Amino acid sequence: MLCLLAAEIMAVTGKTPSEYYRTLTERFGEPFYKRVDTACSPEEKAAFKSWALRA
Repeated sequence: MLCLLAAEIMAVTGKTPSEYYRTLTERFGEPFYKRVDTACSPEEKAAFKSWALRA
């Protein structure tokens, strides 16, 4: 599936996926991810479980 996305990027933009990524980071900046782990109370866990069952 990702190879089809890469082919689409190249067909539409004329750039390789890495060239297109560089263009995006120049325009919007480098992406970053910061994971925050925290403890949940039993009530919060129950709320998450009920939410997940609805999704």
